[in-house]
Amino acid sequence: MTFYQLLQLDPLILKQKIKNTKSSSKRRKYFLSLVLRSLLIVGSAICVIVTSTKFFGESNKPYAIVFFCMMLSLRFVDFGYKFTQSILGLGIVLGALFVAPFVHLLPYFILQVLLHFFLLGGILIATLSDPKMGNPSLYGFSYIFVVYSTITEHITKQLLNGRLLFFGLFYLIFLWIIYHNHRNKHKEKTMFKALKEKSDSLKIWLCSYVIFISLLLAISQYLSFERFMWFGFAFSSLFASYGFSIIDLNTRATDRLLGTIIGMFSFILLSMYLPIEILSLLGGICLGFCSSYRYKTVFNCIGALTIASQMYGIPQTLVMRFTYNLLGVSLAVLGILFVKMLINHRDIIKETN
Repeated sequence: MTFYQLLQLDPLILKQKIKNTKSSSKRRKYFLSLVLRSLLIVGSAICVIVTSTKFFGESNKPYAIVFFCMMLSLRFVDFGYKFTQSILGLGIVLGALFVAPFVHLLPYFILQVLLHFFLLGGILIATLSDPKMGNPSLYGFSYIFVVYSTITEHITKQLLNGRLLFFGLFYLIFLWIIYHNHRNKHKEKTMFKALKEKSDSLKIWLCSYVIFISLLLAISQYLSFERFMWFGFAFSSLFASYGFSIIDLNTRATDRLLGTIIGMFSFILLSMYLPIEILSLLGGICLGFCSSYRYKTVFNCIGALTIASQMYGIPQTLVMRFTYNLLGVSLAVLGILFVKMLINHRDIIKETN
């Protein structure tokens, strides 16, 4: 395996190789690839985000973050159907992300819920081919993030034209990645055939997830809570991982809350000795070493607190982070139990018929 190929591996696989090898030279090689992989991801993210905001404006920074995550994912995980229809699927994803931040401008609550439902539902239908590889979690996060992070006040024709150009550029980049890496896969499979192959239970989870997220996004527009997207992230992470990837509920909920608490205390300790800029960079680099959800949550928490504490102060930010995660996890658990009850009830009716 070449060094370049090692850089493509997940941290979990690299750590296993480090643990299992008896050769000290190979161990150093694996460790170096783990370190360099993390540095390259952080460095690439900075380059993409800085370049995007320089040429297309600060208002597109949330999209630059989302598009970078999509680039990392699309290199390995395709949409699960033939390339010609992936062109359409990609258009659905980008079109929905473009429109999503403007939904709250609609005058009626029910219209906001319905539009969120169709936009997010369209994204997940276009990307649901391989749930265990994390597509629903990634695109669910992306949707929530752009809704809360994209500024929609003072929208001008020039800004919209610039954003369309920005989206067009990344559409071509994504299209090239899909063509280069996945054009020979699923040559006979259409988008609707890929969806039809999914189980009824998975479709129920998909529909439930979209309904819950749509309601949360619409309701939050009428609340005066700051950083409410943290609530959405916590809910989405738990609900999507259980509903789409069948990850143990108790383990996921425990990891989320424990990771948040560890991240909060780590942030308090580190912020006493490190400048905010260094702390933010360090959190991103350490995230690249993580192979477990718990420790990814720790460093995500540190990064989020680093940014938010500059706006709200450390005490208020810590309270918000813990409260929103606790509420998001609690609601996700209740939602999962409710959907499981519906599925069990449906199965009982099927058996009796």
